[in-house]
Amino acid sequence: SRSRSGSRGRQARRRSRSPGARRGNRGSDEDPARWASEDETYGRKVFVGNVSHDSDERTLEDHFGKYGKITDVFFPRDKRDGRRRGFAFVTYETGAEAQAAID
Repeated sequence: SRSRSGSRGRQARRRSRSPGARRGNRGSDEDPARWASEDETYGRKVFVGNVSHDSDERTLEDHFGKYGKITDVFFPRDKRDGRRRGFAFVTYETGAEAQAAID
């Protein structure tokens, strides 16, 4: 009786875990490159680091617009105080334009 209840408890815990919890958060058997290729902005989105907290979308559009048509500018914000975090993402219409901005 004692060993049965103990084994049932372990089995219940095993079943309650999600498949991702056993393999890690992302699932080690999946290819991360596959996730990126499924993203519609892959190859068109450029990370911009060391951005002043005073900068806005217009500032980045003016600076990076010379490399191509910008479809989106995104500034992540700090969850606690709502301030911009000092980096941004600029998304271009094509991958070639994004590559021109990087080069």
